[in-house]
Amino acid sequence: MQFVLISLAGLSILTDLICSLLPIAIMWKIQMPLQKKISIWCLMAMGLVCTACSTVRAKSLNSKTQDIAYEYAIVAIWAVTEYVMLMCELFTRTVLTLCL
Repeated sequence: MQFVLISLAGLSILTDLICSLLPIAIMWKIQMPLQKKISIWCLMAMGLVCTACSTVRAKSLNSKTQDIAYEYAIVAIWAVTEYVMLMCELFTRTVLTLCL
């Protein structure tokens, strides 16, 4: 069971990285001023905060405590933090898309 949880956390980290960095590669080819590109890249890179939360959550899955409720409460806190940050990022991207 532990192997499955850690594998899923690794997959989550990988997809967070791809979703955060892929727009940067795509935006490189768009013709617009460099200052505007950099500001958009910074907004798009906010997804790296989600990646950091995923990494901490994966690290907390590997703890060796006797109290299983405490262990999974920490995992749940980081999972909720990750999803809240993801919603903030998606809101930012939506506002950015509407403003362009």
